[in-house]
Amino acid sequence: MEKEKVKEELKELDLSYHLESNDDIKLRLKRLLVHDVKFISTNDAPNYIGNEEANKYIDSFFNMEDLKLKFELLYVDVSDDFTLGYTINKMSVSFKKDGKLISNTGRYILVWKKYNGEWKISINMG
Repeated sequence: MEKEKVKEELKELDLSYHLESNDDIKLRLKRLLVHDVKFISTNDAPNYIGNEEANKYIDSFFNMEDLKLKFELLYVDVSDDFTLGYTINKMSVSFKKDGKLISNTGRYILVWKKYNGEWKISINMG
């Protein structure tokens, strides 16, 4: 039963920033990163390793014109020792580039790690 409680804790943390404004999501996301976070692309886009690179990417992402985000949590699980977890989400993104509306929907995985007693994002892949 303890595992279900920990999964619920991680689920609530993941869901908590889905309802916030883009500026709040950006700030919360930055606070949830471990120092050696890895943003791993599933296509030919670059990867970002460490807080400095990840923060630059986050800033550029959230500076896109007319950015709109929609999230749907699909799955959450944690390790038996409650030190690692992951969430799988569906995300729809739309923004304007050169006056043209661009939309995309995909899935991403967050790998969470307990760091000083708090859940932090270790890997963002998607």
